[in-house]
Amino acid sequence: MEIPSSVNWGSLEGAGKWFNVPFHQIDIRFSDEEELEIERYCQKIKENIEKDKMTPMERWKATIEGQEVDRFLVEAIPATPYPTRVLDGFGNVIKPIDAFRYPKLFLKSQLAFCARFGTDYPDVYSFTYGESEWGGKAKLLEMAHPVLVEPGVKTMEDTERLKVPNPYRDGQYPLMLWAMHTMKEIFKKHGLAGVVPVVASCCVRGTTMLQLSIRGLKQGYLDPIKNPDIYHKLMPLSNELAINYAKALRDVGVDIVWCCCHHATHPPEVFKEHIVKYDAEFAKKSGIDGWGYAFNQEKHVPIMHEAGGYDTVKYLMFDMLTPPEFARKFTKEINKPYIGIIEDKKLMEGPSKIEEYVKQLVKIGTSTPGVGFGFSAGTIDYWTPPECVDAYVKYAKQYGKLK
Repeated sequence: MEIPSSVNWGSLEGAGKWFNVPFHQIDIRFSDEEELEIERYCQKIKENIEKDKMTPMERWKATIEGQEVDRFLVEAIPATPYPTRVLDGFGNVIKPIDAFRYPKLFLKSQLAFCARFGTDYPDVYSFTYGESEWGGKAKLLEMAHPVLVEPGVKTMEDTERLKVPNPYRDGQYPLMLWAMHTMKEIFKKHGLAGVVPVVASCCVRGTTMLQLSIRGLKQGYLDPIKNPDIYHKLMPLSNELAINYAKALRDVGVDIVWCCCHHATHPPEVFKEHIVKYDAEFAKKSGIDGWGYAFNQEKHVPIMHEAGGYDTVKYLMFDMLTPPEFARKFTKEINKPYIGIIEDKKLMEGPSKIEEYVKQLVKIGTSTPGVGFGFSAGTIDYWTPPECVDAYVKYAKQYGKLK
């Protein structure tokens, strides 16, 4: 069943009962049993961090400031599908679609992942890219994130009637805000606030939102070249939502807000001429703490730096498709911490290969004292064996120990 979006003319097939409910009207409560379950997750998170000399918040702040740490940061980006596997003991019973329909499952699964695997903090990935909120026909999939079935903006006339969605009011956005606000309140209740940071992704930035959610993947990537008039008409609108969403996450209690970015999906000359100004504007106005990069960014990040896209951010994350040697050299030059991401395909290669990747990153990370470094992994594929995630956390903590 298609449920119309509260803004523009889109719809979401398979949406849950809280779709389109404004943030301030969401009244979701936990049963006594659920309160106990959450308390147990928080107890386990406490047990995990008691083994270290620094708290995760202390370690993160020291990393950002280039100060000495007890060990490198160890975080992970499990997205929404993988944490649901923790809830049912990897029985493939609870499906990712359940987390998109039921916010309590989404929230509990994120806490369960952090408690089970012992990462430094929950790093919660975006609940929506705006697929239905921008007028498109979207669909929830049983085993994956929502997808755009048919874009809603096909002509210049469509752009004239398009309204910018409100993250506090429209579509799936309020559910993410509820989850992050509730996580912060849970941390306050159980003594984790200020000890374990609440971390969330505001993905995606305006450019990617246009590609994935407004115009559709193929047309959206071609627009800067084939339809620059439509592209430049839409980008201020897309950036406005991206900026407002990042600010809203901060307002509801998120301590660290980052955004994924894929500059390298366009040739460097196209990126420089049409795109970089919007990405730099987003970084400055949204107040994000960091960028998370996929694909090889060697030719693009210097352009972003020249445009001022790193002036206000605190750190950069690169997966290993960008050569780690380059990533460390570049982040050293601009004096920003570098978090190395072991991407999903590498996590699937098994513990022995993961150990090699961790050692490779440790060698890179320790090469520039005074400039912070950390580990991440993800986004984690739904079918990744848990022993692979265990190996990542084990080796990152083992080889990343500095004192």
